[in-house]
Amino acid sequence: MVRKLNANGGIMITASHNPIEWNALKFVNSLGTFLTQSQIESLINIYHHSSFLLKPSTEYKDIIEDNSAYDIHISEILSSVDVEKIKNKKFKVVIDSCNGAGSIITVKLLKELGCEVIPINTDVTKIFPRNPEPIPENLKQLCEVVKKENAQVGFAQDADADRLAIVSEKGEGIGEEYTLAFAVKNILSKIKDATNLFVATNLSTSKMVEDICNEYNVKCYKCSRKNC
Repeated sequence: MVRKLNANGGIMITASHNPIEWNALKFVNSLGTFLTQSQIESLINIYHHSSFLLKPSTEYKDIIEDNSAYDIHISEILSSVDVEKIKNKKFKVVIDSCNGAGSIITVKLLKELGCEVIPINTDVTKIFPRNPEPIPENLKQLCEVVKKENAQVGFAQDADADRLAIVSEKGEGIGEEYTLAFAVKNILSKIKDATNLFVATNLSTSKMVEDICNEYNVKCYKCSRKNC
């Protein structure tokens, strides 16, 4: 949305997968990406040296509420996948968004893809019903519902919906380290000639991705925030 609105930057209010007693601010630059190391240091220096202007609230510009982000983001996703092929599968999906940021948009996206959606913990007016980190020991409810409803898959998100864990059709928590590995293997398996391709991941990604890349003779680059 920073890019779409040509904004100078963005602020995200989230403590990611941390428990409910924690909160934080994440800053986005004008390119719509997280701040670089030098930008982080510059921002911290501004704060510590109080080198900013204070103004009374009467001089603030009007606050404009824009709820178009859901539709814009969903549209971008739908343009990148074979929607009809997914719709024809008629997947039954259980989604557990931990009452967090993914609660509304994820249900909407899955329905756009023709899925039968069984939502649990998708009420943003309520507190987190579990530890937000989507690791198997925190997903017992999701596992039970997947089995009970005979769903094909269960998806679990953390509070800010930037982590996705998978529960199998057997109601088993697979673990989020498999999510990207499955995606990489699926994409590479469909490419006839991957000679000039490479895969880039961050440093916290499982070595499984490297092993899959080796299987298809594709280079895998591990990136830090500084050089990704």
